[in-house]
Amino acid sequence: MSNAVLLIDNHVKMKIFNILHKRSGLALLTLAVISLSLVSCRKEKDTIARVTVIDEASGLPVGGATVTLYGEPSDTLYEANEIYLRDSTDTDASGVATFNFSGYFELGQAGFAVLTVDVTRSGVLNQSIAVMKVEEEITNELTVEVP
Repeated sequence: MSNAVLLIDNHVKMKIFNILHKRSGLALLTLAVISLSLVSCRKEKDTIARVTVIDEASGLPVGGATVTLYGEPSDTLYEANEIYLRDSTDTDASGVATFNFSGYFELGQAGFAVLTVDVTRSGVLNQSIAVMKVEEEITNELTVEVP
């Protein structure tokens, strides 16, 4: 073979390689965009905690009670001021206090929180009357009785 044929042959090989490389790069880019759009389409559902407060003597709902949910450290090395999740709200006329923790949950996170429940009724604090496991992206419900 002559040098001219080898040069043309190498030139053709380089053109073919460049075309295939550009097309495979485009294919990979397209695949990446489609994959990301499918993953990002998933919308986070609300993470709700609903606590119903019932009078233990009458069995009737307690409206106007203050329900506080808060996390406690599982390790005694933590200080009390290191607890980041604490929220309070009053019960409605049907004795229900609703908390929306959607802003705290991140997609891909495993689990959400186990929270201690306090209820203040007529100025009397009923401390640590229950523990509530709050699972992500669902409505979690708990009923507590207070004196």
